[in-house]
Amino acid sequence: NDLLKQATEQNNIGNYDEAEKIATTVLTELKRATDSGEDQAASERRTLYCSTLNSLAFTNYLRGDFQEALTFARASLDHVEEHVLTENKAKALNITGVVYHSLGAYDKAFEFSGQALTAYKVLDNKSGVAKVTANTGALYINLGSYDKALECYEQALAAQKELGDTSAVARVTGNIGIIYYYLGSYDKALECMEQALAAHKELGEKSGAAGITGNIGNVYFSLGSYDKALEYYEQSLAAHKELGDKSAMANVTEHIGAVFANKNYPRFDAAIAEEFLNNAIGIANEIGAKALLVGFHQTLANFYENEGRWQDAFAHLKKYIEIVDDLNIEEAKKQDSIREQRKAIELENAKADAKHQATEQLLHNVLPPSIADKMLDGTKLIAEKIPSVSVLFAYIVNFTKLSQRITPEELVEGLDRIFSEFDRLAEKHGL
Repeated sequence: NDLLKQATEQNNIGNYDEAEKIATTVLTELKRATDSGEDQAASERRTLYCSTLNSLAFTNYLRGDFQEALTFARASLDHVEEHVLTENKAKALNITGVVYHSLGAYDKAFEFSGQALTAYKVLDNKSGVAKVTANTGALYINLGSYDKALECYEQALAAQKELGDTSAVARVTGNIGIIYYYLGSYDKALECMEQALAAHKELGEKSGAAGITGNIGNVYFSLGSYDKALEYYEQSLAAHKELGDKSAMANVTEHIGAVFANKNYPRFDAAIAEEFLNNAIGIANEIGAKALLVGFHQTLANFYENEGRWQDAFAHLKKYIEIVDDLNIEEAKKQDSIREQRKAIELENAKADAKHQATEQLLHNVLPPSIADKMLDGTKLIAEKIPSVSVLFAYIVNFTKLSQRITPEELVEGLDRIFSEFDRLAEKHGL
């Protein structure tokens, strides 16, 4: 567990190779323990094994190796018990949803994110619920539903502030800045993004800082400050290359190409623009990032059209249409499945809420309020010192015969009246 915490820390600061090395070491040690017959509980070993697979899935996702990330996430899901809900299962579902989002498979992204959200709610894991809610916000951005995206992010931000998760607060604040950017509120966008950038730098989170830096470049590009945009893009690209994040590298490479392809830019250079735009498509194809390829082919088609290279423009326009059509097919399926998934999620949430309320009511019925509240808060060991205690034993004469003469409902009702009266008297006399 300590090693996995180290792997998480390395992921947060962008040292993906080191994170992978640590997690792989844990897997090797687990296998060695199994092979040598060392005395380690099977359930404990399974839990640690799944945690390690989730760590490797997340590392590969951050690095842009989406297929490898899916492989590890699926392996984790295969190893958790089918009918037992655990935090590892919720994490694996969440990672799978995030990877499918990057691959442009929005229907699957919603499906797995919905399952993860339900799982975290049933587990009463507020941090997990906040993370999945933020991820859902990112999905809505891709679908152009900015109002829903903002709603998700604001919910996540409030929860993460309450939890004191400064890293998550920085990420969501930056994402809210992206929404303002899409809405054309550039001042608000820069305010959120610069706040997030400062937080990521203070926390030493290279990946988060690199992503926000690129987003600030987008804002300056839209404002027509092309040199400033290029400055931020180049900083972002250098950081992503150092981290080995292929998805982000492709994105920023395309943005740099778009700067040089803009004829309003005094340093317009068609050759440089073409080189960067084709490089971006090459990286996106390599990792199968379909969601990125849509925009890349459109940008290159527009560039070739402006250059009068009609055959090249047509070729990329055709590619753009093919991918859009493909995503539209998935979109139609997704819309159909989302409605069903929402019904299922709402049902699961209702069941989870009902279960929680029933548990709360039961505990308060049979235990003193102070003890019931501690159990509901998750206190593992409950011990109290009471200096003076008296115990009253009350016996109901002929209880057995009485219980044979009346119905079960009458019996329970009678007992309830007796115990309620004892409780009232105890409270009245301060006992």
